[in-house]
Amino acid sequence: MFKKFCFITILFLISIKSYAVDNLFITVKVLDYDKIRNQIKVEGISGSCENKIFFINLNNQKPKYELLNKEISLLIDSDSCEDNQTYNIVENLE
Repeated sequence: MFKKFCFITILFLISIKSYAVDNLFITVKVLDYDKIRNQIKVEGISGSCENKIFFINLNNQKPKYELLNKEISLLIDSDSCEDNQTYNIVENLE
């Protein structure tokens, strides 16, 4: 009985971990826009992303050239950010 309980508990914990998705609220400065990939190159200016340069997919959003050299706040689909990585926007909070 105890083995069965442990097995079910382990399966439950694994399933929680696999479905847990953390998002990161960041403020970035838009450095460039890649029209072909529909993504922006940004530099983190606050928190754990400060001074890191990475890319954000705009997905189906229309390009906004007026964002170049401006600061925006948004949620990305990761709990951390690394140089030269690409992330997706969860919610744009500009």
